[in-house]
Amino acid sequence: MRISKNKLNNLRQLMTYSGAPPQNAGYNAAVLYYFRNHLKKKYNLKKMRNLVGVNIEKEEYDVMELMNKAQDKAKIAQSGSISATLHRNEENETTKQIVIGMLQCLDCDCHYDDWRHIVFIVLNTGWDCAYELARDWSAKSANFDQKSFDRLVKSFDSTKCVNLHIKQLEHIWGEAKKEQNERDPTLALTSDAFYKTREWLQLRAHVLDRYGSECMQCGRSKKIHNVVIHADHIIPRSIAPHLELDRDNLQILCGDCNIGKSNRYAVDYRPTDLDDAKTP
Repeated sequence: MRISKNKLNNLRQLMTYSGAPPQNAGYNAAVLYYFRNHLKKKYNLKKMRNLVGVNIEKEEYDVMELMNKAQDKAKIAQSGSISATLHRNEENETTKQIVIGMLQCLDCDCHYDDWRHIVFIVLNTGWDCAYELARDWSAKSANFDQKSFDRLVKSFDSTKCVNLHIKQLEHIWGEAKKEQNERDPTLALTSDAFYKTREWLQLRAHVLDRYGSECMQCGRSKKIHNVVIHADHIIPRSIAPHLELDRDNLQILCGDCNIGKSNRYAVDYRPTDLDDAKTP
């Protein structure tokens, strides 16, 4: 199958949902990873654009097309990257769990000014659950006092906090994670060890048995296409470790789609009509 310029453009998002120029020339992460992992060396190419005029297997193009179409199926505009999800400041279960995960990484016994700053960031979302999120995080401190917390909440004035946005929490979380990793380099090894635990292996087997071994993004399977199948965390473990053993936070992806999604996206590729009773 000879790749024309039009066929290549069919794999691209020429304009983002916000109207800004797209990243990675408009190719989604899974398509790019598939190209780099399978086609780049096979056809001696440097970049995706070099595919124009090259004869490739029809199945190879079909796989990239499936990956691209799956973006619409997953409604990236409503989910997408962690940063984009937070930037929209929409109250839903995904953003709530992301914020809970980030707060869990932060020390609630920090300096008073830092604590107040984080509480005000959460309150400034205007979410119905904002008070609950800020209180539950603060209550983990040994010095927590409900009356002092309520006085702080009462002093909150959204008109004086217009520059506070929930995306700032992502930056604070990122700095905290960086400090933790520098302080204890073994954390990365501990994270890898999770995938060898009995609890994870049992849950993975259960999810594969229930949902099957077909990638929910591109549709490829281990039996037909000989791809590696992963049980992927919809909201990444690095963001929401409290959901690492939650079955409802898992979906089936092939290795290419999972690595392309990485831990920068919280995208749910599960079909809406998913049969949740394949096993007793």
